[in-house]
Amino acid sequence: MKTRRINSPAAATGPIQEFPLLDRRSTGARQHHRFLLQVSRQSGVGQPDACEGIMALLAASRSVNYVLKGLMGTAELSDGSLAALVVLYAHEPLPESAADLAYHAEVSQASMARILYSLARRGWVVRNSRGAAGRGRPIQLTAQGQQAAGLIAHRFLIAADRIGTGLSPRQRRTLMAACERLRNHAQSLGDLGGDL
Repeated sequence: MKTRRINSPAAATGPIQEFPLLDRRSTGARQHHRFLLQVSRQSGVGQPDACEGIMALLAASRSVNYVLKGLMGTAELSDGSLAALVVLYAHEPLPESAADLAYHAEVSQASMARILYSLARRGWVVRNSRGAAGRGRPIQLTAQGQQAAGLIAHRFLIAADRIGTGLSPRQRRTLMAACERLRNHAQSLGDLGGDL
């Protein structure tokens, strides 16, 4: 197995440590998470159990998202496109602008421009030139878009239920509480700005 020598950032004057190089054919979150975990254990950077928990959460999230999109039959749609469809389908009041839609779908305005272009090409949304002057909505679902968004929402709920029943009610409550706590903690770190 090939290795790479890496100095521990925590102890720049400490011993040089050997880390296995990733096989270029090995792909996926599990391989690079295992590698990062090994780096953490050998270098003393981060608490390995804390890192492992976050890595497990990320891997589970990707896996659930992949299966969820497969069950929904929406593998070709981006998460941002799905979010935009749901917002346009279910949000009251409707977003007043593309920027407002981007905010509610939690994507950048540049991403929303690409999303709207893609959804318009499918015939699912129309953009009206009339803006917030009250004479029409700038972005609306077409009849075909309404039907697609309704079907996607229905399939999402069924798929989420199927995946969610893999946990007991108590495990689901624990997971929800842990996710909320992690989200709040991550947000507080992000609010600090700068380097970690």
